[in-house]
Order: sequence, then structure tokens, then C-alpha cells
Amino acid sequence: MMKEIVVVSGKGGSGKSIFTASLAYLFHQEGFKVMAVDVDVDTPTLHFMLPIGEIVKCYEVYMSRKAEINHLRCNNCLKCVDVCPYGAIEIVEAACPSVNSLYCEGCGACGIVCPNAAVSMKESKTGCMIFGETKFGFPLFTAKLEIYEHNSGLMVQEIRSRAVDIAKERGVDLLVADGSPGIGSNVIASLAGASYAVVVTEPTPQSFRGGFRVTMIAQQFRIPSGFIINKSMGYPVEEEAERMLSVMNARLIGKIPYDYEVVKALTSLKPPVAHNPESRASKAIKLAYENIKIGAGLR
Repeated sequence: MMKEIVVVSGKGGSGKSIFTASLAYLFHQEGFKVMAVDVDVDTPTLHFMLPIGEIVKCYEVYMSRKAEINHLRCNNCLKCVDVCPYGAIEIVEAACPSVNSLYCEGCGACGIVCPNAAVSMKESKTGCMIFGETKFGFPLFTAKLEIYEHNSGLMVQEIRSRAVDIAKERGVDLLVADGSPGIGSNVIASLAGASYAVVVTEPTPQSFRGGFRVTMIAQQFRIPSGFIINKSMGYPVEEEAERMLSVMNARLIGKIPYDYEVVKALTSLKPPVAHNPESRASKAIKLAYENIKIGAGLR
């Protein structure tokens, strides 16, 4: 049975993608038939550390709607301009209203107030999903949004669903997913149905607060999870976080030290464990990896 490990964080910039890339690389090195998935479509960065050598297939995603005005039916009453909450309908030549698709959120209010049914909602491209083979010998499934489009739980759900289908076709036994940051609906969609969740934080109060909340979501979904403190420097706030984890009955599975070798790995387009396996950060990542295997039932 295929398993899925999802790496999340309470906020962006905690090192979630770096850890995900390292995790996928380590599982592949150990002989697992792994596929990496990036569902953080707002800022997909997994391909920076797991470069795609060959793009196998692209899928276009149409989940957005945009307003469109039929000027043959429009009588220029401008009710659509008044009701649009996003300022997406502009007045052009001859006082005719026109939709700026970059601002349109597809709410449909303009169509409701139009007395002549001159406004219709048209399907619009949300983004695209890309499947390719990484230079490390295992596949990566990633996605990117169109300009001004926004991520959503539905988009994440679609990416994960398509990734599972591809994985089954290719006989993959383990998905390692880079989930969405934060605590919104897209994070919930990232976690739903996962076999194991990894929560990556950095030693700041804001990051820990977000990490605790994501851990609580995983607990509510009854998903086994492990907590990681990245960029650890022994601050007092780290001890407080460990005490809080004990109260929450959550498990700390790793502390990754602040290490400049990670920066060097990023500039060489490699996960830290591939760039310098003997660095302090790489050794800590490997220890966390062993704990994840135990927690996910992969040993």
C-alpha cells in the first residue's frame, strides 16, 4: 500500500521545502520507489533543490471563473461597476464597462445585478501541473499558478489526486509532499489522508505558534506526526516549545542546527544531504529521517 508523508509548517520560510527535498532524496537512496510532490503552488521551490532534467507531461488546470461582458447586450447602466468588490470592472471608451481579468475573482455579483444579462462567467486557467524526472533519478510533480491567481484547498486537492494517480501508474510506493505553509484551507487539504505529517518550524514564537496549530490539525485528523525545530541555536524559546509539545502529547523528532552548508547546498541546486552528507545539518536531517521511518511504519 502506497504511503504519503506530508511536510508542513506553521509559516513560510521555516525550511519546509529544504527538508522535503532531503527526505525524498534519502528515501530514494535507501531504495524506496519515491515520488516528490510540491503542492505549495503559491511559491513552488522544490524543483530548485530537485532540478527536473526532463519534463514528461504538463497538465493545465481550469478552476477559476472570470466575468465577461457582451457589449452588444450592455446598455452602459454601470451597475456592474458599482457592485464589483474588487474594482475589476473599468470604464473604457464610450463609457463602456470592461473586465480587468487580473482583478476579477469570479464572484458573479456583476452578473446578478446586470438587467440585460450581458455578463457571463467564463472558465479561466488557474495554473498548470508539471511532471518530470529529477536529476537524482526519481520523479517530481509540481505546479505553478497563473499571474494573480491564488492557491486554494481545491487546487491542492487536485494536485494531490493527480499525483496519486500518476504514482499508482508508475508503481511508486511512497509520496513525499511539500505541503502548503500556514494554517489555512490549503494546509488542511495538504494533510487530509496523509500517512504521516512532518511539522517544520524555526525558533521564533510566530513559527512555533503556527507549528503547534498545524500539529493540532494533524492530531484531529488522527495523522501520526513529528515536530522539527530547524535553524536551532539553543534559544530559550526552543525549551519552551519542547515543554509545550510535551503538554500537547506531540513528539519532537529532530533539531537541525543553523548551518551555512545548507546555503551552499541551495546555491548548488541540491538538498543538503546530497551536497555535504557530513555537515552538521545533514547529520541532524538523517536522524530526523530515521525517526520519520519509525513513525510512518517504514522500518
